[in-house]
Amino acid sequence: MQIHDWVLANTGPTLACWNSHLWVAFTGTDHTLYAGYFDGSTYLHSHNAVKDGNTPQTSNYSPSLSTGYDTQLTIAWTGQDNNGNGTLNIDRTLDGVNWSFHKIWWNQSGPNAHETAASGPGLAYYCSPPGYSCEMYIAWVGNDSSHQLNIGYFLFGSNIFAYVQNISKQMNPPNPGPPNGDVRSWPGDDVALVPLQLKSLYLLYIDGPGYVTDVFTNYAYDTTGSWQSDIESYYADWGASGDIDPQTSTMWAVWDDGRPDHLEEGKYVP
Repeated sequence: MQIHDWVLANTGPTLACWNSHLWVAFTGTDHTLYAGYFDGSTYLHSHNAVKDGNTPQTSNYSPSLSTGYDTQLTIAWTGQDNNGNGTLNIDRTLDGVNWSFHKIWWNQSGPNAHETAASGPGLAYYCSPPGYSCEMYIAWVGNDSSHQLNIGYFLFGSNIFAYVQNISKQMNPPNPGPPNGDVRSWPGDDVALVPLQLKSLYLLYIDGPGYVTDVFTNYAYDTTGSWQSDIESYYADWGASGDIDPQTSTMWAVWDDGRPDHLEEGKYVP
């Protein structure tokens, strides 16, 4: 199957199984976000721009799709608004065509306001171990000088973004990498969140020297959650993606290793 659309350079598509279809979203060469689903043969159906009213949503980076909270499809992306400073956005749809839930982190007031990103975000609906709740988590590369990795979540009940953590400050044991133990990435390198429900939330990212690293944790709803040290490292460019095999609880990852037209994959068995 080939999608006859041009995708913005150095970005990639995102996939989600929703309403008995395989959905794909991507950033076009016009920087507009598009979403549609594969019909099982050759065509991409319901191929439309993601819009806020009549205004197409745009990005310089890859979007991320997730399901799991009620019956809607959720998309997250780093916007071009706020003078290009990379505001974090989410939106939701009931039918894959009409998006009517648009929330912008920059517009939020109070604690944890004005979060911006330097890459495409990771998005995942994750249920923590028993005793904690389920939330729509979002991870991103920060716009700080070190481009450190951060994580938070969106509270659908109150419609706010919450619980921001700098991941390097939650590593257990502390991350020894430079500078000062920071867990960091590069601007433009997408991150991915992969949930193993009730057990671990995996983060795939490209670290400062240019390696793909799988970080995993029993990430809890409150401040008792901590990130464990990196478990694998391989050379990679432009980000990584992955998913869980529900039958074996194996986490599979795929990444571009820097060679032309060459992808690598690996698995981690908890």
